[in-house]
Amino acid sequence: MRICLINNLYPPHAKGGAERVVSEEAQALKALGHDICVITAVPLPDDGDASVKFSDEDGIRVYRFYPLNLFFYGELVRHGSLVRSIWHLWDLVNPFTARTVREILKRERPDVVHTHNLKGIGFGTASAIRRLGIRHVHTFHDVQLAVPSGLIIKGEEHGPLIDGVPARLYARLVKLVVGSPDVVIAPSRFLLKFYEERGFCPRSHKVFLTNPSPTPTLVPRVASGETRFLFLGQIEAHKGIIELIETFKELLADGTKARLEFIGDGSLRERAAAAAGKERNIVFYGRRNPAQFPALFAEADWSVLNTLCYENAPYIVPESFSYGVPILVADIGGAAELVKNGHNGYQFTAGDKIALLTALRAAVAARPRWAEFSSACLRFAELHDARHHAERLVEIYKNKDAGLAHEGPVVPIRYRPRP
Repeated sequence: MRICLINNLYPPHAKGGAERVVSEEAQALKALGHDICVITAVPLPDDGDASVKFSDEDGIRVYRFYPLNLFFYGELVRHGSLVRSIWHLWDLVNPFTARTVREILKRERPDVVHTHNLKGIGFGTASAIRRLGIRHVHTFHDVQLAVPSGLIIKGEEHGPLIDGVPARLYARLVKLVVGSPDVVIAPSRFLLKFYEERGFCPRSHKVFLTNPSPTPTLVPRVASGETRFLFLGQIEAHKGIIELIETFKELLADGTKARLEFIGDGSLRERAAAAAGKERNIVFYGRRNPAQFPALFAEADWSVLNTLCYENAPYIVPESFSYGVPILVADIGGAAELVKNGHNGYQFTAGDKIALLTALRAAVAARPRWAEFSSACLRFAELHDARHHAERLVEIYKNKDAGLAHEGPVVPIRYRPRP
């Protein structure tokens, strides 16, 4: 098949897990013998040339261009609400993106177009696909189709930009522009339910499909006399960074031999470092190249995800499992769907420091059983590796079993949108 993947970001430009998922899919589909191209956005080059740039990357054709807007997607947080509102409205219709994508698709003539995050490259992408009559599959990655910020924080589930008039108007416009792709995929039952409740893509076949796990990697363990915890992700407030640091310091105050390492960067980096103070067992390493991850996970006993927001299926969970490292996760959104208490990790109540501390202590106490946890993680990764994921995608692309949206129970959302 000729397959085109579209996402707002693609390596080396990456912000979160969605870009890793798209990259994994592209490589796995290519390994199955399919013809793959990728369309993605990039910041405006220094020379101001917003035209399409083409490159062949290990047999995957990649088209990159700057979607004409006030600024690039990655710069949203630097601007005020009025400017962001104008940016969002233009991103909804952006005729430059629609025209550019349409011309690339005419050249590539794919059998199917699989879109992921469209915010930042332009929602007009969907209309371009529709006009060309190409089969369209879309993957939900977060709540950004209904909530402009893409974030819903626990305890802040209601407000003007969450379920108020501005958010409703925005969601209505997104529904109109995106329409109903032939198939929509949700990597978590939480997110599938979220969009069903809000009436998105009413005529689409809806499918639950877990994100791909990286190929399981057996790395030699680095022996240590302490329990080592790893956070890998954005150093941002919605990830519960400060709360994690404060709780971990309580764990250390009990005399527990433990270490917490942060891999990543973000706007909260300086504040997080200040919260850690002079504690030597809390370390910040900044950004690291994925090629360095095996060595990092070889030294980790547990990963930690103390998110305070309703996430879809954070990539850190399957990524950690692929290295045989169990994880502690907040029981919010779709992350907890992947973790079974006492089997491949532990869940704890999101936003509850006492529950987090209890989970940290449980992980320390489970040290003699760590090999059992690790084996369970690797089994999960093997069942959901990129090859199996790609094979399922091809079935969906060909319209086989496209309606299996509700295998097993659907996890209920813990709050209801206002009528």
